[in-house]
Amino acid sequence: MENEIKESENEKNKIDDNYFKKTFFKRLILNIIIIVLSLIAFIVEFFYRKPLFNYSLDFEKNWQEKASKATISMFKFFTKIGGEYLMAVPVIIVICFFTLIKSYVYLTGFVFCLQFHSMMKIWYGSKRPFWHDESLYKGICDGGFGNPSGHSISTSFLYLSLFIYYQQSKTLKDKFVVVIIILIFFLFWTVMIILSRLILGMHSINQVIYGSSLGLIFFALIFIVFKIHQIPVADYKRFFLVKKYIYIILAIFCFFIILTFINIPIFNTGFDKDKY
Repeated sequence: MENEIKESENEKNKIDDNYFKKTFFKRLILNIIIIVLSLIAFIVEFFYRKPLFNYSLDFEKNWQEKASKATISMFKFFTKIGGEYLMAVPVIIVICFFTLIKSYVYLTGFVFCLQFHSMMKIWYGSKRPFWHDESLYKGICDGGFGNPSGHSISTSFLYLSLFIYYQQSKTLKDKFVVVIIILIFFLFWTVMIILSRLILGMHSINQVIYGSSLGLIFFALIFIVFKIHQIPVADYKRFFLVKKYIYIILAIFCFFIILTFINIPIFNTGFDKDKY
């Protein structure tokens, strides 16, 4: 009897330890869609980066010449809201109103987005539209490289993830209309922040599209595919004390750190970085 109980427990642990693998194949069609969309985003970015950037210069210049001061001010407001410091607001909301695990997943995803887009900018070394034409500068910029858009990747991840938390909360259960209103609000908020980066000359079309795509991919993997925020608290300790997961995490971390310093030549746009 005791042996049967032990075998049952071992089998349960084996299943739990293979959670990510099993979950991946359980939602295989969804994962294939995400992989295909990811490939499309990378292909579009690689082959259409220059034409989209050049088109952005004309688009932004024409738009800014016709826009009123009030419209410019409105987009400046949204670009400030999408800044790294004010993006702490949704993080604080999650910490105050949701569980510790959900707060951990949310904050970890946000930090990963910040780190990932920072490394991508170093790899690409892409200029911003207003570096090419200083008259386009109408907003706020941290001075770093432009591709992908940090506002786009972080905003796409933060607000859609926050919607998932609200949508799955007990208070909004069976309140379809309220959920739809919240979704529309978050989508509007996200689009306006992303659009502000384009309108104000901080980023080109390809940069905001690329950033938004990456944010959506991270969001989908964490909250739709693997649903990491729903893993029971008791499983977290066991998951991240398993040697194979520790090795995988360390390998990924080292891989990104190495690439950050190598600055892959294929991503280099070949302009004078010292000038900027």
